[in-house]
Amino acid sequence: MNTAKGFTLVELIIAVVILSIMAIAALPQFINFSSDAERSRIQSLAGALESSTEIIYAKANVKNLQEEAVTCLGGKMDVATETCPDGGLLLHFGYPAATERALEQMVTLDDWVTSSITSGFSGGIRIAATEKDITACYVHYEEATIGNAAQVVVHTDGC
Repeated sequence: MNTAKGFTLVELIIAVVILSIMAIAALPQFINFSSDAERSRIQSLAGALESSTEIIYAKANVKNLQEEAVTCLGGKMDVATETCPDGGLLLHFGYPAATERALEQMVTLDDWVTSSITSGFSGGIRIAATEKDITACYVHYEEATIGNAAQVVVHTDGC
């Protein structure tokens, strides 16, 4: 008597269909890699900004600049324009000012898009990977005010 060994064609087709359904269910997770990469890039920039900000604040503390509303670290202050024309870093209460020039002295912003934001008495700057991300997937740097440290806030809901 012959006994069949192996799979029948029907069993093979059923197995292929089940594997296809499982692949289709898992596909969106694998397609989402670009969003994950963009979130990671934003988080990395935020970490670099936070670290740089704390190091600069420590240097300003050593030089007793943390109480100054506007001053320069490593240069002379132009009071009329509130800038550091000789390459110094513009500070507000010991923290870097929320200007593109000040932030570029801390981290490289060549591949990033920036947008200045002003609200109330303080300023801020948004940094995103692309122009369309400036309102949905960005890092927001809020400059220091009296009694408040500078803040780095990450917004990745729209990535």
